[in-house]
Amino acid sequence: MGRSKHGRGSEALPPIYLFAAAITTAVIDDGGPGWLNLVALPCIWNAMKFAWMGLVSPLMLLRGRVPFVRTSFAVPTTGFVADPV
Repeated sequence: MGRSKHGRGSEALPPIYLFAAAITTAVIDDGGPGWLNLVALPCIWNAMKFAWMGLVSPLMLLRGRVPFVRTSFAVPTTGFVADPV
């Protein structure tokens, strides 16, 4: 079974987003501008999205692959007989 085109890259993104959120919240705690909350919130949201899809996407790929596996090894019920030459 092949891997998706962006599989490994999306697994590495949640820690990067959480690191960016940690830095911005640290700057806010040290007296930085409040608008940095608008930077921290999307970072946390994206980290949650990528982490969730990192868990769910292999299951979705397997679920999409199962009917193909079932049909590729199935014995045909309506036998096809070729005409003799």
